[in-house]
Amino acid sequence: MVRTIELEGQISDNVYDVFNKLKQQTGLSPEMSVTDVNFCDEENQRIQLRDIFTVRMRYNKAFTIFTPSFAPPVEIVIPIEADITGMSEKYWKVTD
Repeated sequence: MVRTIELEGQISDNVYDVFNKLKQQTGLSPEMSVTDVNFCDEENQRIQLRDIFTVRMRYNKAFTIFTPSFAPPVEIVIPIEADITGMSEKYWKVTD
């Protein structure tokens, strides 16, 4: 996801398409958010060349400890988080 945003230089529909394809391929449905970002064009969510941003993924994974025959399975839910920082590789000409 970070690499896609770096190449696009913005959080576009293409970024969300890649995210949805990855969710289908892995069978996981994490939450994605982009933080620590300074948009040069807020409306189109464009990130200027060499500006840094962070992509945060969050997912709660349920692990089955054991399954008794007389009750529902005993599970433990572990939250998984990953933060990866990227840098835009696209220059946007900004009009004043």
